[in-house]
Amino acid sequence: MTKLYSLFGGTTTDTQVKSVEVNQIVQMEGYSYSRYVVHKITHNQFGYHYHLINLKTHDFHQSEIIKPLSQKFGIGMYYDDKNIEFIPEEEVAEL
Repeated sequence: MTKLYSLFGGTTTDTQVKSVEVNQIVQMEGYSYSRYVVHKITHNQFGYHYHLINLKTHDFHQSEIIKPLSQKFGIGMYYDDKNIEFIPEEEVAEL
């Protein structure tokens, strides 16, 4: 089990628990406020790795931690846990 501890936020994140699904929209908060779509999820001994595509620039990114927006604390990747958004698989393939 791999857990990450935030000393400032007082939270623990278990990277062995999947937080989002493929084709789900996530967003960067506290820095660029860009929106991304999860196009692939991989898993290894260190936990889940989310492969993302920036919806504006079409750049590829990767994140190991994506938290609910309701638990927002500083800069990071978040998903809207109240209004979960997905993009159709065909649109993600075009990106």
